[in-house]
Amino acid sequence: MACRRLISLLLLFAPLAACASTLQPEARPDAAQRMADQAIVYNESYAKAVTGQILLNILRARDRQPRYYLSMSGITDDSTNGRSASADIGGVPLGNPGNPWGVFSFGGSRYYESNPAYKVEPFDKDTLAKAIFNPTDSTVFTHYWQGGWPRDMLVLMLVDHITRIAPGAAAGKYVVQDFENEANNIANDCNDDVKSSGCDFVRAMREMLNAAAAAEARDTSADDRSKQLRKDCQPLDDYTQDGKLLQAAYERLAKVCQPRLELPGAVYVLNLRSFDEAVYYVGELLRPAVTQKVSGEMSAQVNVRAAGLKGGGAGVPLFRLLSESKASAELSGDQRSRFAASVLYGGVRFYAGAPVGRACAAANSDVCADDAARGDRTSSVLSLLSELLSLNQSPEAIKPPARSVR
Repeated sequence: MACRRLISLLLLFAPLAACASTLQPEARPDAAQRMADQAIVYNESYAKAVTGQILLNILRARDRQPRYYLSMSGITDDSTNGRSASADIGGVPLGNPGNPWGVFSFGGSRYYESNPAYKVEPFDKDTLAKAIFNPTDSTVFTHYWQGGWPRDMLVLMLVDHITRIAPGAAAGKYVVQDFENEANNIANDCNDDVKSSGCDFVRAMREMLNAAAAAEARDTSADDRSKQLRKDCQPLDDYTQDGKLLQAAYERLAKVCQPRLELPGAVYVLNLRSFDEAVYYVGELLRPAVTQKVSGEMSAQVNVRAAGLKGGGAGVPLFRLLSESKASAELSGDQRSRFAASVLYGGVRFYAGAPVGRACAAANSDVCADDAARGDRTSSVLSLLSELLSLNQSPEAIKPPARSVR
């Protein structure tokens, strides 16, 4: 009799046990927060993967090692939701008529499993050529130039050489000069004591940028300022010497559209380099610092305007690379995750792109000091390279931006 009652009660409560697992569905706010948190985690993971790959290839370029680029697909989340239920019977004293049923315990729970998936593979030959080895599109350069990016950084990173055309001593004659952006012979921020082709480029660049800033300060119309940067897609017939067209100077410029900066007293044609050439250039800049590094730090031998320093100042290295011990001294513990990139290379962990948060009218001895640590531009370099890598992969992405000048 007792057994029959027990079986009957179990059959009675079995559906309730199944229902117990469905009576407490996951609250919508919890699901929304989980999705938001996961999106942030995937965003950070993707950023670390892309910047880490760029940093790895910069180190390879520094050591004259082959560079390899991989395509990383978007991250997808094949999540799994489920429910579990249980029913336990404890202490069933079948021989006790006063308590024949014992103690019943029912339980239910939900579980969630996240299964992120992504794919890393080499670029196909067409994408590799367009994204990695073709020169940067002139409209992309113009977009960054007019978009508020540090112009000294843009020119150093993306311009292979500058062609400067200026009026000569006699009427109708012009002086044409080429300045090569050679990283191997750039040293000591190109002060007056350094005589090299690389520093000739840096001095010509600074002269050009100062002239551009002065011309923009005089112009009140944004439209007038935007007309300074144009495209040079064919020989310029109005530049002649001894009545002959300067074919030698413009033969290569006729094949590829290049940005042309028209300033009072001179015209500058900017011959752009590819993404891979930009990566290799940064690696070249770090080579002299390998033997000159101090306390685990390697820095480019040319300066750009310090980050967040509106007054300009003397500037900071274009790129700065730290060993793990040096990075730990600047940001200890978990804060090291705030560096823009880190990579294990040759058994050593390297960090690049320390966070910089400041806005200063001029340099001083406090947080606004014009030094490498507090004005680090490395994260901007990594950001620029990451964006170029993404832009170059999509035919739609490299259409002329809205701010480009035709």
